[in-house]
Amino acid sequence: MINLRRRLGSRSVPTPASGITKIQLVGGTAGKSRILLKAKGAVVPTLPLPASLPFTIQLVNRETNECFTSTFELDDVRKNNATAFKSVAE
Repeated sequence: MINLRRRLGSRSVPTPASGITKIQLVGGTAGKSRILLKAKGAVVPTLPLPASLPFTIQLVNRETNECFTSTFELDDVRKNNATAFKSVAE
């Protein structure tokens, strides 16, 4: 079994104009990789909160067309109210 772990911190953020304040990629075995993304500001699309479940999010690298998708179910949600959505997909 190969377990490659590589962390990319805020140095990987393209520009502050993207609205992304933090992105962290952690590689792992199949099904165990993680992406942490935090964003804020006027360029970040607004989401009607609380979010309807199940909730699906996609991150797309426009240079490589690599797409990462996660779907969040009720058991995955840590916070879902009028001001914030926070979840961990298993």
